[in-house]
Amino acid sequence: MTKSKDFENQENEGDTAGRKGQAETLLKLVLETGAILFHDQFGRAFIAPKGDGRQVIGLRSKDFRTWLADLGWTELERPINPTVIQTVVTTLEGIAIHKREEIALHLRVASRGGALWYDLGGGSAVKITPKDVEIHPNPPILFRTLPHQRPQAVPVWGGKLEEIFNFLPEPAESHEKILLLAWFVTALMQGFPHPILVVHGEKGSRKTTLFKLLRKLLDPSHLETLQPNGDAREFVQQASHNYFLPLDNLSPINSSFSDVLCRVVTGEGFSKRELYSDDDDVIYSFQRLVGVNGINLVLDKPDVLDRALIIRLSRPKKYVKEKELFRSFEEARPRLVGALFKAIARTMKYSDQVDEVPGLEGYRMADFARLGCAVAKALGMEPGQFVEALKKNLQRQQQEVLDSSPVALAVISLMGDGSPDIWTGTPESLLASLRQSAESIQIDPDKKPFPQNANWLWRRLEEAVPTLRERGIEVSREKGKERIIRIRKIGGSDGDGALLDEAKRVFPAPPS
Repeated sequence: MTKSKDFENQENEGDTAGRKGQAETLLKLVLETGAILFHDQFGRAFIAPKGDGRQVIGLRSKDFRTWLADLGWTELERPINPTVIQTVVTTLEGIAIHKREEIALHLRVASRGGALWYDLGGGSAVKITPKDVEIHPNPPILFRTLPHQRPQAVPVWGGKLEEIFNFLPEPAESHEKILLLAWFVTALMQGFPHPILVVHGEKGSRKTTLFKLLRKLLDPSHLETLQPNGDAREFVQQASHNYFLPLDNLSPINSSFSDVLCRVVTGEGFSKRELYSDDDDVIYSFQRLVGVNGINLVLDKPDVLDRALIIRLSRPKKYVKEKELFRSFEEARPRLVGALFKAIARTMKYSDQVDEVPGLEGYRMADFARLGCAVAKALGMEPGQFVEALKKNLQRQQQEVLDSSPVALAVISLMGDGSPDIWTGTPESLLASLRQSAESIQIDPDKKPFPQNANWLWRRLEEAVPTLRERGIEVSREKGKERIIRIRKIGGSDGDGALLDEAKRVFPAPPS
């Protein structure tokens, strides 16, 4: 008797018994296909219908239900009752979670056994090692794919990475070009936090175009750029569904969103309540590549600026129609993707030759600094060029922290020429002194973000501690009931007089 006839007989056995028999038949069909059931690192159930990494489907997804319905129609020549499908899904989920192995799944990029894997889409992947780059038509189970993702162009070898600047808008400052190249080449490398690419420039400087092109080269999607709605929980889900987050045309962001960005970049976990569940949590744990752009710098909090790479764009002297630009880009994309993969392989080869980077020992994104030197070497440049460019970028970060911190500027004024080398006192007395210093440089201490009470003073000081140290001022707090704050001159950079003059422009003066 054929499976189709069995299924027909089961339909005539009555609702409960018939559906049970149909579910058993369909379940047996699934298990006989050679498909691999497994669960991922978060305990979610998946199936690889082809027995390898060419196709991976979540058992709770709509895609799996349609796959199951198609299997039933193909093999049994009958439509499958939705109740039967739900029974089969629940049973397979139990098998996958409790009876099958755990296989870690990744989005677009994965690291395994010293090799870097990149999901091209359509079932194939690229394997990158320090020695070679290979396209694998039947890759191992490594990736999950989402509906918004688009396939990457199949790489063509022999292209030059520098050709990318035929399409990308070049930075306004010449030293930022090597920083952008280093960020681009290391963007797909794993195991370290990537700097947030912070792009700003006047209207017409092609900031959105830059992000669209980077999206196509790194993580192609039907969603060319992203715009978060301000809800941190929604953004976490958005981040879990994209390897590269090109956040376009943002306004200055608040402290809570800055904190979420930091966690997304460094790879901390998130959780939220599962839909229709009383106490089950959905766990998110990932490390993502982030870019933000705006006319002005949209990041100004010290913690997130420490993780930033700031690039300024200027208006091009000659505009190319976007349609023509993208048509030419699509013709070149296979060569550019191939050149990127080859550059990554060479960077992996040279990365073991770079340990600490002199002059950047305290840099928060130390792995990027080390790999940036390897990128420079891989592209035929001197690592020192990258180091000097990065130092200039760090100086820019410190300037931005000071520009956004009236408290830090008031401290610099307080400890200026002619003042004692050490100031010691309570938060209340320091706040009073800083208010006077702020007024002396025409900063209004009655306006935010200047703290209005002593309880907030240390928080604002703590944000600026690294930058003040670079300016030759050490700020510390002694333990004890009095919470004594100590400020000490330790020697540092010049130019604070000009900085304080700039403060008059950045912060409004109090009314006379």
